[in-house]
Amino acid sequence: MTPGSPQRLYRSPYWTEWPTGTTAGTYPAAFIDSFPTTNGKQYAHYFFQTDIALSESSCTSTTLSGCTVPPDGPGNFYPYWSGTKVNGQCVFEFGNVSSRVNTFGKDAEYGTDQFMTLGYPEFIGSTHNVSNC
Repeated sequence: MTPGSPQRLYRSPYWTEWPTGTTAGTYPAAFIDSFPTTNGKQYAHYFFQTDIALSESSCTSTTLSGCTVPPDGPGNFYPYWSGTKVNGQCVFEFGNVSSRVNTFGKDAEYGTDQFMTLGYPEFIGSTHNVSNC
């Protein structure tokens, strides 16, 4: 990538095969993360957010039309969080995992672009109860 190039900063296109976590050794796997805590106690509520639009060349403060989740381009996909239980504990999975989990609406979990409120393109979703994993 050349300096000033309009390409994505991360150079790895989002395809629905990335990451599936269902075919070992074929594609990258989803990762599992614990619900956030402070001093070992889980928060009662959480929400999803992303600043994906900040790394998209088509998203500017004058053209907001390119500020989307998923981003425009190949794959028409953006990885999302899903929730499930592992050994009785709620955990998040990040990727393309939709079987036997709560997907929170997949890309819809990121909510709407908050540009008019925040002054930059940040997507923020609705609040969820921690018991809803």
